[in-house]
Amino acid sequence: MEYLKWIKWWLSTNISATNVLLALLIIILVAYLTKSPDWLRDKFQKKNAQVLQIEQFYRQNSGKDLKNIQNEWLTTFNNMGNDFTELKAQNLVKKTIAVASGRTTIILTSMLQHIYQNDGKTDDTYTLMVYFASIVDSLKKDFTGEDTGAFVLIQSKINDFYNELPKYKKAYKIYKKEIKRTKRGIKMPLSVKLVIIAAVLIVILVLVIYFINKM
Repeated sequence: MEYLKWIKWWLSTNISATNVLLALLIIILVAYLTKSPDWLRDKFQKKNAQVLQIEQFYRQNSGKDLKNIQNEWLTTFNNMGNDFTELKAQNLVKKTIAVASGRTTIILTSMLQHIYQNDGKTDDTYTLMVYFASIVDSLKKDFTGEDTGAFVLIQSKINDFYNELPKYKKAYKIYKKEIKRTKRGIKMPLSVKLVIIAAVLIVILVLVIYFINKM
């Protein structure tokens, strides 16, 4: 019993809640840093190899279809979406999803969600132009492997691009936000994950302090 009392006295004297929390954080950080370099390298290499294989597959097996679909989207882009009727949209979306890469499909899905949610409430011409250009650019990458850039395409179409640049910058921010939301899908947001981790650490800390006081 005396020995247990001495241990309790030593723990209460030398171990504070702050020290326990710092120790837990250090252990988690060290474990993460130890595993993350190899994990990130392997994940990147695997993803890069998969992307190259997929792009090669599309170029070899769906080259003609991709070229035709890209030309249809390019026509829609050049017409600034004026010919993007509901019937054409349905047919073009169906054909695009059938042969396009995951990257292109994400852009297309995000655009469809944008159109649905906006539904004529505001003038989204600039945002749609960014979407059209991004789809054309992504399809070009699917077909040729080259990345031109959506804004290069927009500049080739819009004569007074630099006068309209602030509006396109605003539209691009909307585009990036919506693309990020589409990629995330129903996954748990990072902020929620951090809250859960913090809550778990607090629970562990409370339990440690409880058992120390019970000794």
